[in-house]
This record gives sequence, structure tokens and C-alpha cells, in this order.
Amino acid sequence: MKIWGVAMVRNEADIIECFVRHNLTLLDGLAVVDHRSADDTVLILKALAREGLPLMLLANEAVAYAQKEIMTSALRHVLSSTPADYVFPLDADEFIKTPSRERMERALAAMPANAHGLMTWPTYVPDFELPWEGIVACARRARRLSEERHQHGKVVVARRFAAAPRALLAGGNHAVLPWFGAEAAELDPHHVFERSELALAHLPHRSVQQFVVKIVVNRLARIAAGRDLTEQKPRLHAYNRICAGLPVDAAYLRAMTVNFGIPTEQWIDPTAAALVVDPFLADITLRHTPAEQASPLPVVLDAVEQLALREAGARRPLPRPTP
Repeated sequence: MKIWGVAMVRNEADIIECFVRHNLTLLDGLAVVDHRSADDTVLILKALAREGLPLMLLANEAVAYAQKEIMTSALRHVLSSTPADYVFPLDADEFIKTPSRERMERALAAMPANAHGLMTWPTYVPDFELPWEGIVACARRARRLSEERHQHGKVVVARRFAAAPRALLAGGNHAVLPWFGAEAAELDPHHVFERSELALAHLPHRSVQQFVVKIVVNRLARIAAGRDLTEQKPRLHAYNRICAGLPVDAAYLRAMTVNFGIPTEQWIDPTAAALVVDPFLADITLRHTPAEQASPLPVVLDAVEQLALREAGARRPLPRPTP
């Protein structure tokens, strides 16, 4: 059985090496699409490739955030250029969690022939009060929410996707759609794995710097794509908070993480949320990740500049035809 992963990443220098090394302890290869990173993400990926890790490095230069289109294209590229039987669409803050490669293969082999897979997506909460000591320490100290309140899962795509030219990944990689605009009742079957056999650990927030970059750059790119956040989205709440100059501190990061994926009017007191010890990170050593976290300002300004350049190009008058 051959198993690959595919990811679309942007400005993930703090976690990208950890993500790659962990997931390649279980996968046969990993395709990573860089989407206009302005930090050291690409340098780190190239350094990992030079080590001989089975990485396929791709790039997308679009200013707008078109995740499902970019990920679907990358997924089809992996299926056409590798012998992968299954592909895990991933984000850089996600870590495959399974007792072993053998158990993962067994879980995948038990999927019905007409189905794609669906993993539970447990949220991990770091101790934001502690000083930053690197992503490995952050991940190892993170604790899992004992009860997950959102209803989202993450898909595992079977090779038969390649024979369905109209199929695409849903936004967030939460399902496989048989065609664009398909309703929930029209989805192909999704086989839900037992969490103890195969899940996807999620570490969405790691530090103030990472959080600010993620929230601001993502929203700007969504606006460029005409897919802005709705009022119910906590990320819009966070964006407005940053714009208002209100503090983004340990308490706010914990609240955002404990309530990840939950509309703000349904939030619970983050101090009341029960956390459990449930390690997910493989035994890895990092070689290329910066020890200190950089200021978010240069990365945010890069995103603003790209939008400004696109706007300027749209306003530029067309050249007059030569007589």
C-alpha cells in the first residue's frame, strides 16, 4: 500500500519542519504547495528536500485564497504522478495520529470500496502562559480537548478520485464533493475511522506571532478571492480585535483554541474546558527551524503589498492598439 500526503501552506516557518518530519514517519511521500510564503517556509522545505526526504515541492502564486481549487489540483497531480493508493490532504498544523503504520494500513484497507475516509480532528491546546521554547516543546506540552464541540472531520482520499473528473475537495478538506456545489445529501459515502486507529491531531494556534499572521493574511487573501469570512466566524472576531488594537494574549489564544470552529455566541469559558494528556508527536529532531519567532509585521505587509500591486494592475489602462 502506498500512502501520500498533500498540503497547501503559507507562512508556516515555525511549524513546517515539524509537520514534514512527523507525517513522513507514516507517509511514503508528501507534496507541499507553497502559497506565497513571505517567511522562511520555502527555505526550510528546500533544506528538507536536500536531505533526501520524499518531498514534492510545488508553488502557487495566486494572491487570492482558493484552497479547494489549489488542493484539488495538487491532489490530482499526486495521483497522476505517484502510485499512491490513498492521499491525506493536510494543513501545516495537522499531524496524523495512529498507533503505527501497520494499524493505519489496516484502517485504510477496511474502507468500503465506494467510500473515501473521514478522520476525527481533535484540537490540541498549548500552554500559552509558558515562554516559547520551540514548536516541539509547544506540541509536546499541548493537551487535547476531552470533548470536541465542532462536528468537522478531515478526509482521506482513495485513488478512485482520479477516475472522477468532476470531484473536488471541499473547503478545509472536510469532505470529497462529487461536483462543485453538491449538497450534503449528494456526497459520496465517507467511512469514519475509529479515533483510536486513525485521527488528525490539530494544533491551530501556537503563539501570538503565528496567530496574528494566520488571522490577518488569511482574511486578506479571502477578500481577494471574494470569499470573505461571515459574521459568525471566530476568525473575523479575531481580525476585528487585532485591527482595534485590543490585546492578543495567552487568555485570548486559549479562548480561541478551546472554542475553535464554534460561533462566538456559543463559546464556553476556556478555563472550564477539560484537557487530557494524549501525545501525538513522533520522536523527531529539527535542524532548520529558527529558534526565535519573527515579528508578524513583515509578513503581513507582504500580503498587503501583493493586494496593492494586484489592484494597481487592475487599474492600469490597456495599451492602445498600434494603427
